[in-house]
Amino acid sequence: MADTTTTNLGLTKPEIGASADTWGNKLNTDLDLVDALFAANGTGTSVGINVGAGKVAAVAGTLNVTGTISGGIVAPLASPTFTGTVGLPSTTSIGPVSSTEIGYLDGVTSNLQTQLDAKLAITTAASTYAPLVGPTFTGTVTLPSTTSIGGVSAAEIVFLDGVTSNVQTQLDGKAGLASPAFTGTPTAPTASTGTNTTQVATTAFVQQVAFNNTLPSQTGNSGKYVTTDGTNASWATITIPAQVYPSAGVAISTGSAWATSVAPGASGNVLTSNGTSWTSTALPSSAVEYPQNIQSANYTLVLSDAGKQIFHPASDTTVRTYTIPANSSVAFPIGTVVLFTVENGGVPVKVAITSDTLVFGAGTTGSLFVPVNNTLMAIKVTATKWMANFLYQTGVASVSEAMAVGTFGSPRIVVYPWSATGFGTKYSDPGTLPTGAGNGVSFTANGNAIAVAHTTTPYVTAYPWTSAGFGTKYTDPGTLPAGTGNGVAFTVNGDAIAIAHTTTPYIAVYPWSSSTGFGTKYTDPATLPTGAGNDVAFSPGGNAIAIAHDASPGITVYPWNSGTGFGTKYTDPATLPSTNGYGVAFNTAGDAIAVTHSSSPYITVYPWNSGTGFGTKYTNPVATPTGSGDGVAFSPSGNAIAVAHFGTPYVTAYPWSATGFGSKYTNPVTLPTGIGQDVAFSSGGDAIAVAHSTTPYITAYPWTSAGFGTKYADPATLPSISGNAVDFGSF
Repeated sequence: MADTTTTNLGLTKPEIGASADTWGNKLNTDLDLVDALFAANGTGTSVGINVGAGKVAAVAGTLNVTGTISGGIVAPLASPTFTGTVGLPSTTSIGPVSSTEIGYLDGVTSNLQTQLDAKLAITTAASTYAPLVGPTFTGTVTLPSTTSIGGVSAAEIVFLDGVTSNVQTQLDGKAGLASPAFTGTPTAPTASTGTNTTQVATTAFVQQVAFNNTLPSQTGNSGKYVTTDGTNASWATITIPAQVYPSAGVAISTGSAWATSVAPGASGNVLTSNGTSWTSTALPSSAVEYPQNIQSANYTLVLSDAGKQIFHPASDTTVRTYTIPANSSVAFPIGTVVLFTVENGGVPVKVAITSDTLVFGAGTTGSLFVPVNNTLMAIKVTATKWMANFLYQTGVASVSEAMAVGTFGSPRIVVYPWSATGFGTKYSDPGTLPTGAGNGVSFTANGNAIAVAHTTTPYVTAYPWTSAGFGTKYTDPGTLPAGTGNGVAFTVNGDAIAIAHTTTPYIAVYPWSSSTGFGTKYTDPATLPTGAGNDVAFSPGGNAIAIAHDASPGITVYPWNSGTGFGTKYTDPATLPSTNGYGVAFNTAGDAIAVTHSSSPYITVYPWNSGTGFGTKYTNPVATPTGSGDGVAFSPSGNAIAVAHFGTPYVTAYPWSATGFGSKYTNPVTLPTGIGQDVAFSSGGDAIAVAHSTTPYITAYPWTSAGFGTKYADPATLPSISGNAVDFGSF
């Protein structure tokens, strides 16, 4: 009988009576196989171990399983199917549902969807019930008798009971107690003869009195007049005394005779009186056509300014506002002429109107700036309407306005005509495009040039600008900015241009001429900004320049003189912006400076004085912007400030006054669609625009003292890719 093997382990079973010399080896091999079952790495045999019923396989070490565990005693890691009652720890989460949210199910007694379906749907509620705020009722509304409406009390409302038609119509049909103007044939009681009171006299009373008094006979009394001695009337003859006229010169009556003649005198003389006699004298200075009223401060016209010249001298380097008051306040006669003149070498002034209408150019309304070396004539044509235009030099009373948008993609600068109706048809692109993404854009104050700061050398590109659009690109500056241009600005009188850029010295400034373009770069400031320049602004008076930049202090300001360049850096503000400065702007009056930055409160504003620099930081707004502030702008009137920022609503605006921020304006109904990267007000302050990161890349709204109006329609041709910067220009 040959050797056999066991069924499971394949152990050798020596043949009985045989294997005399080999049985020992066979037995040893079998024992090694059995021992291998307990090898530490579990690889001793490929045969499984079967634990019988009622037996226990104890594992004191680690059980390594490379195959599959079957038999229903454990669940696999992947897609397990449990049976019985499963208990999980309280920290268990399921997918996106946290353990806290699972805990909310504790106490639920029935199917959640069934319970939700039993509740009143929002859409049903909206059509069935009125909201507490701004409800619009339909049908017949019944209110309790105690209802009041605004300032009208319930008792006052009850007075309407019994009224059968429009109250105002009925009141308009009644005569006033004071100075009534009757129509038709009004009647009144006739007073008795001899009545001498303030009682109304009817025609019957007049005839009764007239014919009850005796007049002298008219026969033979032609050309005479009736006179009375207090008792009796009689006729008298008109006597004309003989007159003696001077034989030469100007005849002037004394009342009873003619004075001797007055000799003509010198050419241009006028007749003047000293109260006793007349003489020929030279035209007095008070009779000049437009007497001068010099004003070096913000000024509101008074009645005596009719026919005068309001003069802004070059010695006053602050942009002033001259305001035409409402007719209800100062009633200038229709036809009144007022001139507004800005001396050469000075700074512009703004002509504003309180509430009536100021029309200029092609029918534009609102406020306008009078450039240097110009005179604006304003004529009152109706009780509440003035018309204006420039008389001298190059001014053209803002006949046109345009909006420019700097973009990430080509053509990198996009410009649209702008009016009260919104965007016009996009202007043709310039013949030579900027070489990189447009990060900043600026018009000159008189609108005759436009500049773009961009990402690729030469880092700044400028063009002439007219109502026809772009002119031929100006020659690049001889010394280029040292790195990517992020912001660009002109002085108000257009004699310098500044570029904030990413590489030291972080700011480059050049003389500017609309005819020749860039001049030789000014010497860098002695103390440089401490980080990459992100934005730049000149004060309205042109006597300071501010740079918003990376690294503390976040904002750096220098005195500025377009003849000599940078002055010694102003002392940093006592309270610094919280992080990197991204945007900077002065208000129109030049007495406040604002900087946006990358951390809360995202906007910081300081009083500004060109002599002393920064004042004590204004209190932060109660409702701060919702993310990193990128762009900032004051309205032309100086009564509002707007911030473009990360985070919806992407633009936030506040009232502004000498006391600082007011309560945040309500967000626009239609928000910009992406990150707000820059913001600007129109030249007249009646519109606000936001450049942002998502199509349509530019969004504009009407602007009033009440805040945002309904969004203007998007331009027909949108900017390309991201809107990085925006500016308005008038020309």
